[in-house]
Amino acid sequence: MVGWLLGEASSRRREISSHRQAISRAIADLLEVRHRTFELKAFMDEATKKFKIPPQGQPVILAKLRAILPVADSLAKRYNESVDVVASSDPLLGFRLRSKDALPKVLTSLEQLASQDPTATQAYPQIEAGLLDVIKPQLDDLIIELAKTRGWFTWWKVKKYLCKPSFEQKDVEELLSKFEILGSKSQPTEG
Repeated sequence: MVGWLLGEASSRRREISSHRQAISRAIADLLEVRHRTFELKAFMDEATKKFKIPPQGQPVILAKLRAILPVADSLAKRYNESVDVVASSDPLLGFRLRSKDALPKVLTSLEQLASQDPTATQAYPQIEAGLLDVIKPQLDDLIIELAKTRGWFTWWKVKKYLCKPSFEQKDVEELLSKFEILGSKSQPTEG
């Protein structure tokens, strides 16, 4: 009887550990999705102001930026494995987590569609801003809920991370000035 109880306790401990690891991976992957989605938009907003990019150019540039930025091919697989483990013990949370990693792909598809239609291209920046304004609080709430499930210390660290600014203004300006320098070097000089 004692051996059986010890075996069950050990099995339960492994199950809890596996669940906590899956939640940790899901948090990290959702933070990556959030970063790729909202940081790129913030960067594009600053670039639009600095270089006076017209609305019709924004979806084209965003689609190209998303295409050249490195994407972890394993993100979708890794994320779905984590969601499967979470869903095995909390089906409702698993359901809410499902497909959240597809957000950057959806935005890329919308940008490509908008770049092919002049009317849609004009309206795209407002549509994207409205869509992201709705999605961001929901995604942040889900990340915080996951962190709370993981533990109070994780909840505190994640909440603190989500409250700080996504990027430093000076970092974006420095990056944009590098693009400006690259753009001026690539243009032929008259002489």
